[in-house]
Amino acid sequence: MDFLSWLLEGDVSLQYLTHRDFLHSDARTLENLQQRISKEGFGARFLTCRTESGHWGIHYYQPKWTCTHYTLLDLKSLGIEPDEPACKEMVARTFRECQRPDGSLDLSKSDLPSDIAINGMVLEYGVYFDPHQSGIPPLIDWLLSAQREDGSYVQPGTSADATQHVTMCVLDGFGEYLRQGLTHRFDEVLAAERRMLDYFLRNRLFVDHDDRRYRRLTYPFRYRYDLLRILDYCAKREIAYDERMHGALSWLIRKWRDDGTWTLEYSHPGNVHFAMETVGQPSRFVSLKAERIRSFYAVRLA
Repeated sequence: MDFLSWLLEGDVSLQYLTHRDFLHSDARTLENLQQRISKEGFGARFLTCRTESGHWGIHYYQPKWTCTHYTLLDLKSLGIEPDEPACKEMVARTFRECQRPDGSLDLSKSDLPSDIAINGMVLEYGVYFDPHQSGIPPLIDWLLSAQREDGSYVQPGTSADATQHVTMCVLDGFGEYLRQGLTHRFDEVLAAERRMLDYFLRNRLFVDHDDRRYRRLTYPFRYRYDLLRILDYCAKREIAYDERMHGALSWLIRKWRDDGTWTLEYSHPGNVHFAMETVGQPSRFVSLKAERIRSFYAVRLA
């Protein structure tokens, strides 16, 4: 089986991502494919799940995984056009209705401390759909102020193991901010990214962690940390090989099937709008990410 042909047989979002990440197609081809994501396939199905209130699900964060928050994250991950009107509208509403005076966002409208992981995810899709949103600089300020000296992020009142999830969500948010080339405290965000990466690398990406879900090929990632997610981040950001990645990269190669694909091994429990792929079967989304990682670090895996 030709691997790229197999990817191109998938959803139009996968066609777009394959042309962008592997075929490096011309701007016209990429534009045409990206425009189709909102009109057909998974992207169109997500958009049709929107309710009359403008939300997906019930509200910003209710219920998992069909709420507005996670649906915007899903649509961003598919590569839908950044100027998709429904997404831009709901990002603007999120900041307008949920941002606190300190710059953080409270999607659950509670009196509890603002959830750092959620704020990291909001930043990720917020800068994608609305990079000039006036609420982004205060959110950046708040997230920078919350980083610990060791580079990690800790949500008050949660277990120590939650640190990996929280830190990963902020890392993804900062990574998207840096990719967009936004200027507010750019150098400080870049330094914060390096500290987070160092935190993960000091722990060898948690390749031997007791939570076996870290070592299961999963998509979508939701809020949870795992090895595929951190390696995917490193490859997308073109982070130079570090010996402390070796165990995680070796783990990924051991998952490589004889036909050149990778299997969807796990799906986080919860309601979904619809299943994009089937657990236990070869996954185009996982395979695209895994092959991008393998290709980028191939010189170290020979």
